[in-house]
Amino acid sequence: MSGTHGKRGMSLVVNSPEAEAQSRLIAMRMVALTLRLMERWRGLIHDNDSAMIMMAVALINTESLTRTELAEHGIADIKNGVPPDLLRKCNISSVALATGLNRETTRRKITHLVERGFLAKGADGHVYLKPELAIREQMAHTVRSQLETLAKSANDFLRDGTLKLLDDPDSWAQADEGHPSPS
Repeated sequence: MSGTHGKRGMSLVVNSPEAEAQSRLIAMRMVALTLRLMERWRGLIHDNDSAMIMMAVALINTESLTRTELAEHGIADIKNGVPPDLLRKCNISSVALATGLNRETTRRKITHLVERGFLAKGADGHVYLKPELAIREQMAHTVRSQLETLAKSANDFLRDGTLKLLDDPDSWAQADEGHPSPS
């Protein structure tokens, strides 16, 4: 399934009885995963607030692209910038809401990120990742590292029995509570 979008196959589902019985272990692993993922993003930008702002801008700008074939637009690889006409508009208020930072802190951090060349601001005040962002290669490496970290965590949950791997989507109904893990 490598490189495909929208195809169904194997799915991870929560093994509810085991997850409930091992909730402390799950909590510790989830905190460790969250911190590892954040640490890698922070390594690109050098502070948590700025890293969260960059992630929020990137997601807000490109969230609608999750429902399209990225390869059709030549943007499946993160090293390629996204054409402005495909970006969703993003402003200081939406970034503040997404990150939980207050509006003034968000405005100040965005201004600093624009000055450092990470973000760009349009004449209409909307914010987006700078198309010629110099750290795209580092971002690609970080994303790959993030995926490896996620895979390791998923394997840990599988070994613990708190997640199960189903190879037949029809068996979701037979899984505990009948729901696939949210994607």
